[in-house]
Amino acid sequence: ADCLGLSIRDLVLNKDLPNDESTWDNKIERLKTSNEIYRLVYGESPMFYHVRLSRNFYLISTFLLAQGKEDEAIDALEKMCEHGLAYDLSHEKDHGKNYTSVLTDNLVYTDGDFYELNEHNESYYLLNLMKSSFYDGIRDNERFGSILKKLESRAE
Repeated sequence: ADCLGLSIRDLVLNKDLPNDESTWDNKIERLKTSNEIYRLVYGESPMFYHVRLSRNFYLISTFLLAQGKEDEAIDALEKMCEHGLAYDLSHEKDHGKNYTSVLTDNLVYTDGDFYELNEHNESYYLLNLMKSSFYDGIRDNERFGSILKKLESRAE
């Protein structure tokens, strides 16, 4: 999901690109397309790339919540949580080195321990993102509370 040296995050959040309400649906679709590409290439167990999926779903949730689509935003946050937890578990299982997709089943993540640049696990970082006042409008939602509990149970 790299276009001319720009990541999807750069394409979605770049300060030089328009970010008014009229662009949000388009950005959501770009992020969903990016997630689908990850799934097609890396399969249902994308190991290291769970973190990219997790962060894409986080970004999707921000656009949906800004549009007042609370249920859809929580759907995206649940997927964010699912992939964040899967990232942490893939690291614990085999350091996220063995991919399972037909396209990548012979690949092994060889750049060392992919956690080595992080002080904490992904659950910890996602939990901190959820502390933003941006989420205050859904903080009392039972599903949002469940997301927080799952992240809290794994955060290190």
